[in-house]
Amino acid sequence: MAWAFAKIQHMDQNLFAAICSQSMGLMGQFGAQNLGNLAWAVAKLLIEDAPLMMAISNMARQKMQSCGHQEIGNIAWVFATL
Repeated sequence: MAWAFAKIQHMDQNLFAAICSQSMGLMGQFGAQNLGNLAWAVAKLLIEDAPLMMAISNMARQKMQSCGHQEIGNIAWVFATL
């Protein structure tokens, strides 16, 4: 959902606050693509959420072996952008 709204550049602060909050508790269940998509959406909309970015960073390190080139590229772009 976050990716879709970011793709059309629709920023709803309440919606993204809820998405970010829920993602923190579910991130361990995310696959590499889900993680990359969330990270991309956050960066695309310039959302500043340090705890979320720390969690994405930690999870990306844990899932690095299962990440494809696209996910690694997306996550690298996120941290370069923010």
